[in-house]
Amino acid sequence: MNPTINFKNHPRIIRFIRLTVLICLLCPGTFLLSGCSAQVKDPVCGRDFVLNTDCSITIYELENTAGSEKPLSTSEFEEEAASLIEEGFDLCRDYEMIFSRTNPEAELYLLNHRIAEDIAGNSASCGNSDTSAESFFISQPLCELISFGLPWCEASGGTFDITIAPLSDLWNFSAPEPVVPSDADIRKACEMVDYRNISVAAVSDSDSIRHSQPSSDSGSSPDSAAASASIPSGACILSFSSPDTQVDLGALAKGYIADRLCDDLKENGVTSAVINLGGNIVCIGEKPSESGGVFRKLLSEDNTEKDSEPFHIGVQDPLSSSSASVMTLSLSDCAVSTSGINQRNFTQDGVFYHHILDPRTGYPVDNGLASVTIISSSSAKADALSTVCFCLGQEKGIALLDTIPDSEGIFISTKGEITASAGRE
Repeated sequence: MNPTINFKNHPRIIRFIRLTVLICLLCPGTFLLSGCSAQVKDPVCGRDFVLNTDCSITIYELENTAGSEKPLSTSEFEEEAASLIEEGFDLCRDYEMIFSRTNPEAELYLLNHRIAEDIAGNSASCGNSDTSAESFFISQPLCELISFGLPWCEASGGTFDITIAPLSDLWNFSAPEPVVPSDADIRKACEMVDYRNISVAAVSDSDSIRHSQPSSDSGSSPDSAAASASIPSGACILSFSSPDTQVDLGALAKGYIADRLCDDLKENGVTSAVINLGGNIVCIGEKPSESGGVFRKLLSEDNTEKDSEPFHIGVQDPLSSSSASVMTLSLSDCAVSTSGINQRNFTQDGVFYHHILDPRTGYPVDNGLASVTIISSSSAKADALSTVCFCLGQEKGIALLDTIPDSEGIFISTKGEITASAGRE
């Protein structure tokens, strides 16, 4: 039976009633999580529609963080887990108001349309050719995410580009009835896409400025370049060198947000959980083992007893209209993300079009891949790499993964052939 949560005496979590509290997580999308059957404490799972997708957070184990060594009672666990889940979805909504390019009140939307004051305090409007109005103070999260994304643009040679917003808007795969744009409109939009037309500068207390754009001859890997783009304390400035440039963080934002949720849950005593933001999955710890309602002791490789096991995540078949999986991954303390042709698409005049666009041609990427799944140490990196590797194609994508020790990939072709990077073989 489902956990019974007494909301009456806990107004802090009354709004959580809108969420569905489940003992099983079976989310539509790329990944399928094995069922949560009866345990010593049933896991608490909440679902909500945020970030323009179906999301869920499931908490299996939670430590008592109130300074007592006494374990949480069942009711305490359920109420605390429900509260943390609600806070997690609220955090998603907060980030959505930063990273959304379609919400007119979101920070990124205002910047893309230059509906903001520049660093000199001048108002700017979209299409204004006055370059003095093309630099803006931005929030720390936006600064971090753009700084993280730019090195991956360079690593892909521009096949992945976070300034792809003009093309994304033109194709509009979220429309009720999307249509193929005209060749002329596509060519015009392509001319507006170039990640080199933006830069992020962090201004420290000593007024020193460090730009996030890596040097093309630095010899550093994109992973290390992204890591080196940490932002010091102080103001952060986003500069546009073209009035037509707009940013789209759709390939990065959910991964970044999932990592922030993971950090928040861990800080609040969560030791076992699964975060699923529309297919961007983070596994915290391992899944408590169970059998017949009680914990089942497992033997590890060295024959010591353990009471947990990896989470089992199914990778969906990108060539199937059903939710059938082609393989199951056994994972703990890591993140998974997939980019695939089955996620958003339409057919027009017998031709299939998917949402992963090639900024060089303006049309959907056509390189024989149907999906790329990345397993990595962070969700942001998995999210970025799944799209970058898809855009690069199988050969170049695997070559890139071979330079990143903590990330592995699974490539599925449009013929159904499955190839893994060296780390997965």
